[in-house]
Amino acid sequence: MRDTFLYRALPNFVDVAFKTAREVDPSVKLFYNDYDIEGDDIRKGMKTNAVYNFVKDLVDRGVPIDGVGLQYHLHTDKTVQYDNVMKTMRRFKDLGLEVQITEMDVNSVEGKTEESFALQAKLYGEGLKACLDSENCTGFLIWGVGDSDSWRKEGYPLAFNSDYTPKPAYYAMLDVLKEYNNIEDEVETEAPSDDKPSEPVKDEPAKDEEVEAVRDLANGFRIGVAANTLRFNDEAYINATKKFNYMVAENGCKLSGIQPQKGVFTFDDCDAHLAKAEELGMDFRGHCLIWHSWQPQWFQDITDPEEMEKTIVNHVTTVLNHYKGKIDTWDIVNEAIDDESTGENGTWDMRDTFLYRALPNFVDVAFKTAREVDPSVKLFYNDYDIEGDDIRKGMKTNAVYNFVKDLVDRGIPIDGVGLQYHLHTDKTVQYDNVMKTMRRFNELGLEVQITEMDVNSVEGKTEESFALQAKLYGEGLKACLDSENCTGFLIWGVGDSDSWRKEGYPLAFNSDYTPKPAYYALVNTLKEYNAEKSEEDVDVVESDNEEAENVDNDNVEEVEDSADEENAVEADVEDAEDSADDEEN
Repeated sequence: MRDTFLYRALPNFVDVAFKTAREVDPSVKLFYNDYDIEGDDIRKGMKTNAVYNFVKDLVDRGVPIDGVGLQYHLHTDKTVQYDNVMKTMRRFKDLGLEVQITEMDVNSVEGKTEESFALQAKLYGEGLKACLDSENCTGFLIWGVGDSDSWRKEGYPLAFNSDYTPKPAYYAMLDVLKEYNNIEDEVETEAPSDDKPSEPVKDEPAKDEEVEAVRDLANGFRIGVAANTLRFNDEAYINATKKFNYMVAENGCKLSGIQPQKGVFTFDDCDAHLAKAEELGMDFRGHCLIWHSWQPQWFQDITDPEEMEKTIVNHVTTVLNHYKGKIDTWDIVNEAIDDESTGENGTWDMRDTFLYRALPNFVDVAFKTAREVDPSVKLFYNDYDIEGDDIRKGMKTNAVYNFVKDLVDRGIPIDGVGLQYHLHTDKTVQYDNVMKTMRRFNELGLEVQITEMDVNSVEGKTEESFALQAKLYGEGLKACLDSENCTGFLIWGVGDSDSWRKEGYPLAFNSDYTPKPAYYALVNTLKEYNAEKSEEDVDVVESDNEEAENVDNDNVEEVEDSADEENAVEADVEDAEDSADDEEN
């Protein structure tokens, strides 16, 4: 069984679900659905056999089940043969079960090419033919309509193009159905021949134009990536980067990049990052002034407290003066708290580094200096594994909260906290817990930003892990948008091959800078947020109109009451005059 929260909490959850479904509605067909179970070509048939054994056990034990769904998610380099699909369907028939192809798509790993579309067409046709030829196959479903609708849209996997014109795959299904029904063409169709695709195959730049830019949906909210000048000559890299509106230098603005030798400041790389951000119309974030890791040896060798303080003051002063008025947010100190801090009873443990050993109050010195040099710049503390209770049981999150609260209580100038948000597909965080963490810092009067997001796929490059990545990226952005004190969202790199964790395919773009499901999750999250805000704005306008209408009605009533009073006075005057006339007479 898959090791999930369901199985850990209730090992017989499958039995419970199927039995309950049968009791509630005896007439409904009950299916078990899974992927990579189409035949011996996929995973050497091992998962197919495992699911067969699992389902056979359900049948043997009398657990009610009527069918099995073969999801049929293929790739152009991971296919299945018609004969093997037929064999799989027959095996389930022998158990007295129906089958359906439930989620078919064929990911083109080569991109939008004639050859890959022809192979897609062949696979779609064979899948449908296998279903028609198997007496127990009762349905065939494609997992989406047009390519741009797909969760795997970067692989153009469906039967219609993004503009909903049919692809060769659609015509392949027409041909299979006609052949199955013995229908001959009476009218010449526009189905493409083998040497004529349904539409011209476009170059990569054209494909890029089809991808919505998150910056166009952000409405001023800062959403961005960590960049590296080593790749600024790569057009595809820049095209992906400029879909965002916020940039941070991966390494170029750290102490090791700016002051490689003591007292010798070199701003070339950091300046180049800032210049590229300005060229692309992006805001720029400073990262990071003081950090214990990846530092030049001269800095690590300092042990005298006075010398360390002078060095920190000099570096912070020189850098912030150089970028005054150009960079409005900086990570002043990075990763100062020990990973094993418990956070109990309002405590925290400082990380044992050369910085702390030489100058225990180095954090205070760095933040105070930064405020004195540039009172307008936002000062952030930045750290990892502090996103919420799911990570390290919330202990480091609590420790950093206690540490930052102490800074605030003592009057140390600080404006925000950066949540690095480095996740794994087996180490995730829940939206509600992220919201809780952001609210806690908001109560201290602090901003937060998600500063270095990536999601390492411990399973490698799989559909399941990419889907989970997408979910986590979407939830991270949603938490940021839904928190009134979250002012920015940054991904730690552009394409997977750029990442410090590249073996885990952790970013929102593939290595060729085509978007992954994670990128589309960001797009969809922004669209949903904008739609919700529009509805709220409409509600506010309607509420204002109702209030204005009520005020107008009140005014009308007041005017009518005033007129009634005037009429009563006039009537009294007339009565008095009539009485006077009677007396005179």
